[in-house]
Amino acid sequence: MDISAISGITFDVAGTLLSPYPSVGHIYAEVLSKHGVTIQPMALNTLFKDSLAHAQEKTRENLNEDTEFEFWRNIVWQTIICYCKNKDFEGIFKELFETFTLAKRWRLTEEALPTLQSLNKRGYRLALLTNWDKRIRRLSDEIGLGTLFESIFISSEIGFEKPDRRIFTYVEKKMRLQPNNLIHIGDNISRDADGAIKAGWNALIFDPENEKHGYYRITHFKELLPLLPNRS
Repeated sequence: MDISAISGITFDVAGTLLSPYPSVGHIYAEVLSKHGVTIQPMALNTLFKDSLAHAQEKTRENLNEDTEFEFWRNIVWQTIICYCKNKDFEGIFKELFETFTLAKRWRLTEEALPTLQSLNKRGYRLALLTNWDKRIRRLSDEIGLGTLFESIFISSEIGFEKPDRRIFTYVEKKMRLQPNNLIHIGDNISRDADGAIKAGWNALIFDPENEKHGYYRITHFKELLPLLPNRS
């Protein structure tokens, strides 16, 4: 990886910069309790993780806000329907969909904010690159991230999702940078690291659990600063 050539940095969002707080299961349990359904957060965490993994087995194409809404609707359905057969599922889903737009439902990764601020001062161009939907725009503003990024690239607006090479090519053109000038940082090997590398980009895995794999990685955001020198 040629660090000296890098001038643009894109970041994944969920699992990298932000994590649901206190967890997806806790948030689901809170909302479900309003509808007379009691489920333990840990059980919901497991169900959600399995439903999300199944939904992400194939890379999707021809994305838009409608397909993204249906994508999350199906995940929530698979996660909770066995507990909510006689409940207002559509009402529950709408509340869950909206609540994940709120800043109070998310926790910023430790040291992420000062690291991003330092990278900005060092002259790096920062952007978000996420397999999400337009909710991230409101969320990033509420959390205070919006002013740090020159662009927010959202799969449901572009039409492709990571690891599809076309979404990386789209970002290159919009930022007017060559592949070797870009590095993508995310927590998922197949979507973030493999997608970026196959597009000719540099890649770093955000790996707080310090798992063993053959990719360049950081376990803490403060580790970025020694890697990326001042460009200003």
